[in-house]
Amino acid sequence: ITDKLNPVSIKMAKEQNLSLNSTKISGPCGRLLCCLSYEYDFYSEERQKLPQEGYRFRIDRESMKVVEVNVLTRKLILAGSEGNILSIPFSALEHVDGRNHWEVNQEYLNKIRSN
Repeated sequence: ITDKLNPVSIKMAKEQNLSLNSTKISGPCGRLLCCLSYEYDFYSEERQKLPQEGYRFRIDRESMKVVEVNVLTRKLILAGSEGNILSIPFSALEHVDGRNHWEVNQEYLNKIRSN
């Protein structure tokens, strides 16, 4: 426990995909939860290693958009234009070196096609 409280901002709650309902992210003191500042750096660093919300993947000729990056479950949620939803584990992602380009690895795609 520390005597000095670091400032906590709504940005920290957004980065962690938390509800912005003030009663859910406020402590008994009425201020934003202190733990948000301790966890913020971790979430921020992890999200920098991944495609951001809005990034588009091409999967089986369908364009799918990242609608959620969940650091805790280590999954991306993708949504297609026809209402298809796909959950992709971080371990199935490949970053193409030298470019800001991501792909879902072929092994994982073959696995979901066979189901």
